[in-house]
Amino acid sequence: EYYYKKGVEDIIIVTINGSGSATYNAAIMAKDMFFEENPDAKIHIHIIDSQCYSIGYGYPVMVADEMVENGVDAQEIVDFLIDSFELSTLNSRSASTTYLTRKFASFKRQKQPIVRPHYCNQGMIHITLENS
Repeated sequence: EYYYKKGVEDIIIVTINGSGSATYNAAIMAKDMFFEENPDAKIHIHIIDSQCYSIGYGYPVMVADEMVENGVDAQEIVDFLIDSFELSTLNSRSASTTYLTRKFASFKRQKQPIVRPHYCNQGMIHITLENS
């Protein structure tokens, strides 16, 4: 409500893994309560479940912060964040190491990271990033 009263048009909320924390559901409930109390509110509240922790969560949020500072449109930032978090839970049948390396390298501005995919149960990939 504070930001709505300040005239903010878009709020982007990124939570840690919703399956390991109640933060995502709490954010959804808060958004629903806000719009129940302010049905005519002209504000977009984007709530994104990062589906991860640590660098998989933190680095895309830091890049998104830079995007905000550079005046990038909110929907483009939301799309970037969703794409970034989907990379951390890609199915190994649909992603190659080369693709992952290129995608994560695009996040880095000065150095190309070393990407080490670790194949786990259920065909999921966990990724370790290291500076080269």
